[in-house]
Amino acid sequence: MTNLISAAALADSIGQENLVLVDCRFDVADPERGPRNHAEGHIPGAVYAHLDEDLSLPVALHGGRHPLPAIDRMEALFGRLGIESGRTRVIAYDDAGGSYAARLWWMLRYLGHRQVQLLDGGWQAWLASGGRVDTAVPRVRPAVFEPAVQD
Repeated sequence: MTNLISAAALADSIGQENLVLVDCRFDVADPERGPRNHAEGHIPGAVYAHLDEDLSLPVALHGGRHPLPAIDRMEALFGRLGIESGRTRVIAYDDAGGSYAARLWWMLRYLGHRQVQLLDGGWQAWLASGGRVDTAVPRVRPAVFEPAVQD
């Protein structure tokens, strides 16, 4: 599996079993912009992962900006998003050149999940390709994610 997927290939994949799309749009200057953007429109079926609340520990707990969550928190997040270890294909996107989606990609790979890709060109490429936009809250079937930390 390649690290990137085109908007056209993603359009052909929507609706496939065991596929989880994750919207990682975020703005450091306006941390609620990402959730607002997701509510206003996202790739059909996409769930949202917030950089501060989902993909990082609170700064007060660790120090530094956006410290990596503990493994048990990542495990819970991935399960809550419907990602099952070794079974679910994950495609992540953002609107910031891939920087936030790449964090999710890296976290999944760190915990041994290899079936993860980034949308090449992100949200902008999806729109430019004529991709459908949805406002429905996706139904997520919680899954069991068993981490296998990579050295």
